[in-house]
Amino acid sequence: MLDTKSKYSKSGISTQESSIIFEALKLKIELTEAYLDHEISLPKLADSMSFSTNIISQAINESGGVNFFDFINQYRVERAKLLLETTTLPLSSLPYSAGFKSKTTFYSTFKRFCQCSPGEYRQKVRQPTQKGLV
Repeated sequence: MLDTKSKYSKSGISTQESSIIFEALKLKIELTEAYLDHEISLPKLADSMSFSTNIISQAINESGGVNFFDFINQYRVERAKLLLETTTLPLSSLPYSAGFKSKTTFYSTFKRFCQCSPGEYRQKVRQPTQKGLV
């Protein structure tokens, strides 16, 4: 969790305004699936919402408790998990289908968020239930 109290004490927006902006940002990200854009950046996102990068960064840090990259990567990992659960997409194609630019970043980020590799995750969610077995 980021320490944002002292960092934004002189900001031009209140914590309440930051929270409202963050909710609008999440809605935009989810509706447009902007996290799938390999070239998404803080300036690009801020521009699309007509806010400064400082305000968008503050909203993400203060209300989301993460930095910009972790904010975007949370969505990408959730997409990857969905793809692992519902498709037979090869693991080699998964990073790009989930919005990651490189396989290396995908694997390390996935493991950090899920505590297992994508292959282990797929195996875990696809195992048949062991009903009736003692």
